[in-house]
Amino acid sequence: MRPFVTTADAERHAARPPRGGGRAAVPWPIVLVALQIPWALAAGCEEEQLPPPRSPATAPAAAELDRKHTASIKADRNYVIPNLQFVVQRDPVGTDMTGFTLLSTRPGPDDSRLLFGTTQNLSSLDKLTSIDIRFAGARLLDPHGNGIFTTLACYQPKFVTLKIRKVDAGEAQGTLSGEFYRFKTVTPTAKPDVVRLEATFTAVLIVK
Repeated sequence: MRPFVTTADAERHAARPPRGGGRAAVPWPIVLVALQIPWALAAGCEEEQLPPPRSPATAPAAAELDRKHTASIKADRNYVIPNLQFVVQRDPVGTDMTGFTLLSTRPGPDDSRLLFGTTQNLSSLDKLTSIDIRFAGARLLDPHGNGIFTTLACYQPKFVTLKIRKVDAGEAQGTLSGEFYRFKTVTPTAKPDVVRLEATFTAVLIVK
């Protein structure tokens, strides 16, 4: 318990001569201050309110894969690419010119993706399954162009045909086949090989 010292006690102690010729006694006011400092610090620590701990940051939820709408690809190796959409965009002016795009809306778990887009005449949506949508390209890698892009290789069309086989319940089912230029990702400027590629797909159908 902290000692209780009055001012009179402090004054009498200050006036008392040192015993045995030793050093002068420390004045009691100084002793009082020295005794009170630890108590003041302790009281301050008790009164200080620590901030509540921060809740850990919540990691963003991983995007859900659409495994129902995928492309199964067979070439020099096999691939499965999810999250497919097939977009049909009619010319707003009213001509028969129509835009067709088959794409993966998000890369797959291995960062693989695909994109095929072109324009072609289509008189009616009812004839979508009766036409061949064709793609052709040069022997030059275009990372933003048409093709299938994986961590190991990029496949871009040499002479390729996309065919819609069935349209039902908001889905488009079809095939993609032909000759592709195969570029290795480790040597993208090297001369590409030509490989045969076959793919089947089911995609969400979007008509604009």
